[in-house]
Amino acid sequence: MVNRKSASFYIKGIVTLIIKLAISVLLVRIAIRKVDLSELGRIYGTIDVFQTGAIALFILANWALQVIRWGLILRSNGVPASFTETLKSYFIGYTFRLLIPGGYAEFLKIYYLNGKRRLGFIAYGVEMATMAVTQVLALAVAGFYLFPGQRIVFVILAVSAVVTGLFLPYLRKVKFIGKFVPAQTLRYSLILQSCLLTLVSLIAINWQYHFVLNWYSSISWLSCAAAVIFVLCSGSVPFTFAGLGVRENLSIYLFGLFGVKSSVAVATSLFIFSTNFVLPALVGLVFILLHQVKRRALPVPVHSIPPEA
Repeated sequence: MVNRKSASFYIKGIVTLIIKLAISVLLVRIAIRKVDLSELGRIYGTIDVFQTGAIALFILANWALQVIRWGLILRSNGVPASFTETLKSYFIGYTFRLLIPGGYAEFLKIYYLNGKRRLGFIAYGVEMATMAVTQVLALAVAGFYLFPGQRIVFVILAVSAVVTGLFLPYLRKVKFIGKFVPAQTLRYSLILQSCLLTLVSLIAINWQYHFVLNWYSSISWLSCAAAVIFVLCSGSVPFTFAGLGVRENLSIYLFGLFGVKSSVAVATSLFIFSTNFVLPALVGLVFILLHQVKRRALPVPVHSIPPEA
């Protein structure tokens, strides 16, 4: 018999998912209404082999940087993960991030690693904390550039991000946290390395946006970078499916500040989202299916039955 509490939990999750998908579809529809669909098709239809190859290099660079960061944090936490395990876990994390809107289920990637789950969970926490510090700091710098009238807000945001990053190692002094967190986890060298890898990853994504946008428009690298960080952060909006819809409308507004057409902004946003988020999620799904097949193929141990006396 199905547990009543468990059933209500899953029903609530399904309803929440449907609501978020509905909101995202509505927002995408609003964004699409602002563009000429025939022009959108023309943009996608003019991508040639050279452009595809160039953008593929930026995509692979972004993936490599994130895998390196995840592996570095895992090793620092004493998680005995091989390169193959680290790679699989990274892609599987994207699958769970998209399956459950808001990205809240990405931590499930730790269950595809060897070693103690507690250490994997701490590693995930460190990764999220350093990513958040880097992204908020980048967002503050971009906001300072894009919105001169609100600079005091972004200065406060930048200071808060820096203070948070400096404070992270001191979390070990909190009795409850220090009991579970290894000494080598929250150290400045690891935090700095993770933040730098995150920053370079953001730069790799910005190069993709800049490269694609300049096929059909003209925008400087710095202006593009300022808009991109806001667009990327829209993926954290909790009431949508991975920021879908919010990202496209925000792209129209921010890139429009620099003369980029709505159709170009939407086409670029959807393209980058598909290649940097949906594609790795599909790779992760393949790894999950292979993992299930491997588990089912494992031989079941047979125990001999002792003869009766």
